[in-house]
Amino acid sequence: MAFGALFPFVFLHSLWYLIESIYILSNSTSLAPIWLVTLSSSIVLGFVFALKVVLNSTYRIKSNISEKYRNNPFFGPYIAYGNDPSNSMIISWGISNEFREKHSSEIQEFLYGSSIEHLKGASSKIQTKKVVQTIKLQNLQENTRYYYKIPTKSEIFNFKTAPKYASAATASFDFIAISDSHANEADLQPLIEVIQKFAPNSKFILSSGDNISIANKVNNWRTFFGQMHSLFPNLPFHTCTGNHDAELRKYAPIWKEMLPYFYDNPEEGFYYSFNYLNCAFFFLDLYNAGKKHRIPKKEQIEWLESHLENLPSHIQHRILLLHNSIYSTGEFGCDPDLEEIFLPIIEKHHIQLVLSGHTHVFEAFHRTDINSPEGTLFIVNGGGGGKLDELVLGNRNYPSTPYKWDNRIHIAKKDPYLRGNIKNRFRNDKIVLNFQEIGKLTHEFLKISIRGNELKVQAIECDGNILYEKKVLGSIIN
Repeated sequence: MAFGALFPFVFLHSLWYLIESIYILSNSTSLAPIWLVTLSSSIVLGFVFALKVVLNSTYRIKSNISEKYRNNPFFGPYIAYGNDPSNSMIISWGISNEFREKHSSEIQEFLYGSSIEHLKGASSKIQTKKVVQTIKLQNLQENTRYYYKIPTKSEIFNFKTAPKYASAATASFDFIAISDSHANEADLQPLIEVIQKFAPNSKFILSSGDNISIANKVNNWRTFFGQMHSLFPNLPFHTCTGNHDAELRKYAPIWKEMLPYFYDNPEEGFYYSFNYLNCAFFFLDLYNAGKKHRIPKKEQIEWLESHLENLPSHIQHRILLLHNSIYSTGEFGCDPDLEEIFLPIIEKHHIQLVLSGHTHVFEAFHRTDINSPEGTLFIVNGGGGGKLDELVLGNRNYPSTPYKWDNRIHIAKKDPYLRGNIKNRFRNDKIVLNFQEIGKLTHEFLKISIRGNELKVQAIECDGNILYEKKVLGSIIN
């Protein structure tokens, strides 16, 4: 056994002998029998040993996941829409430092085309200062299947561009939403399998951030893209920033390199948007490219409002993605600052769906008092793979969290006595009691279906259980 585990035992005995010696020399009575010291230090030793076993087991799980992918010199490919999903696509893949140095003067050929038998080349020199190599394809045909091959792999992958909007009747598609995967620490295979089984025809995948736990470690990104290799080469992936993957200044450069979207102002924030048929998606950066925590700057708010005001006339569904949740009874509670900033925008522009995470629970709020008659859904989608926020199940009087749950399923309307720290500023009891529909400590993903002006959200757990389902109707704002 390592000396670190024996240290409490040795330390307590040594300290006791020292105190005993002082008392004996001063003609005092001995403090206590040595058996009592031995018993107490043995208990401490047992606790330390048990803690070490638990920590080693946890670390081994994390280590095994990372080790599987971190030594792979190449990762990807993974794709994302360009500024127009109907005619552009961004293809990215990662290379090792050794490969980059060895082939720095070479031209690598990326092949693509609408026929698998007739792929054409799009040559580019290796970007020697970057781990991620990127090709941005423009002027593609809408609603067309393309095939492609990256220089570092022999497989041929494919993607499909979005169709152009024709009418509400033709707007019929599904997409996936996840959050808080923390892929360098969590095994995502159960989640991936249930996605493939229950949402096989989805067009793209969205995330509300915290895809990994520490953003400036490239191996964490290798692990994330490695785990998602069965989905990301063919389904565009779009995410907003989370605190773990883009909160700090040192995270910003690698976020920008790993996820080279069409940002509107990347020096001030990694925010952007795109339209797909009759839906508009807005991805916020609450961390302002690592310059300010949790509260978006004025420029980002102005950008959001401007884009909402100038949407095409056929847009029926407006969907907002941000990391921190405006409403939640999970570990971090409700956020009054974000509510003050965004609720007027959500009401003014009839945003039907707000997707967030940060708190590692699933939770649904349906505010029927705004955007009448359908209201707005606020979905906390934090069960995307990371360790669940078991802290909410702790001592109901423990003051660290705004709210406490009695069980893994929490329905506030059925339990009106809201436990937790009643003085915490991140409580919003009025909203919680009136509009929270269900919360659960579980891993899950969202399957979101668009059928014309109808938007349906399904939360599906890893065992296939449909935990939550809700439909709302969209609207055209004149």
